Amino acid sequence: MIGFRAERSVLGLMLALATGPALAQQPIQLVPPPQPWGAPASQQPVQLVPPPQPFGTPAAAPAPVQPSPRVQDFYGGPVQSGGQLAPVDNASIGIVDTIASGLPGDLWRGTDRASAILLIEGLPGAPRSRILRDLQFRLLTMIANPPVGANPPGKDFVAARIARLSDMGEVEAVGQMTQAAGPMSGEAAQRLNIENQLVAGEVKAACSTPMAQNSADPFWTKLVIVCQVVSGQNSQAMLNVDLLRERGVADTGFYVAVDYALGTRSTKPPANIGTDVLSQALLRAANPKAGGTLGNETTPAQLRQIAANTAAPLALRIEAAERGEALGVIDPRQLLELYQAGADAPGLSPQVKRRAQAVRDALRATDLGDKVKGMQAAFRAAENSALFTTMARVLGEQLVKIFPGRKTAP
Repeated sequence: MIGFRAERSVLGLMLALATGPALAQQPIQLVPPPQPWGAPASQQPVQLVPPPQPFGTPAAAPAPVQPSPRVQDFYGGPVQSGGQLAPVDNASIGIVDTIASGLPGDLWRGTDRASAILLIEGLPGAPRSRILRDLQFRLLTMIANPPVGANPPGKDFVAARIARLSDMGEVEAVGQMTQAAGPMSGEAAQRLNIENQLVAGEVKAACSTPMAQNSADPFWTKLVIVCQVVSGQNSQAMLNVDLLRERGVADTGFYVAVDYALGTRSTKPPANIGTDVLSQALLRAANPKAGGTLGNETTPAQLRQIAANTAAPLALRIEAAERGEALGVIDPRQLLELYQAGADAPGLSPQVKRRAQAVRDALRATDLGDKVKGMQAAFRAAENSALFTTMARVLGEQLVKIFPGRKTAP
């Protein structure tokens, strides 16, 4: 997972105000008064402090401070009378400051909030480039001036950012952003909260969370079905499934998950079971050892969950960890441990077995020559599966020990 050590540079300016005689009401002359033409130059030095005043002379009243127009630009809102800022919402919150993010704090300038939410919702949950993923992470987590305008109905700027982080599998960042944002309202925030609970395996907590009312989104009906299946209300669940189908909701993967959880069609997980959070919640409720299935639409959050599920088959966990590491959501050390565990385990494909055994041999070797041979074998096995850079990160610490003056893959 991509982490940040945001070293915040704080510049402080201390102004010391000394007490003393009252200041003169007339402005202080920093240059000598003009002299008639030809008159000799004044021999008196220029006074940079006001002349002494009689004791008790009142000081001049300071001029009122006018708020700068940049204050209004910075916060994206009006300035109230008296130089006081209008209330600011929590849309500017983040966990990475502008210095650490490398992005300008006014990057949303000129963009209204509704358009910004649409742009965020269009970001990919699993960027194929680690560089683009890092840039996207910084964009979603940085402290920045929010877009102008109010949230559109049923939408929330902060909730949209957190939802995209959740799709990216950034579980820790989701927790930190949620804590920084405080209570959020609206349907988008409600759904985000429930999805995060389902991803964490907390189905009962998700079912006890208040749901959106009078919503046209079929997500809420599907959630009711999941809760009914988990609590044993099978007939009510099937009735709601029929209602969804009558409404024209086409979601074969979810319907297959319901059938599997109810035991109506199959005793083992079908290949076409849904990869969304609701379908996977049904799968884990029916068979905790199944761990899930990997498809083209498996999200980074699901990859992290499957890789960490000790009840899932080891072959599936390694596959999820390899894909997750390539996306930047799995720590290479976690994949290293899975390789070691799978070196002698049954059920692995020949390609995965070769990678696991080569890594195990490289770590066990005490002779430098044997260690290098093990690494070479691991890189050859990884290169054949387009996992060369992944293997470089997995064996990065070992490479540094052998070649301390070299750098490994990022």
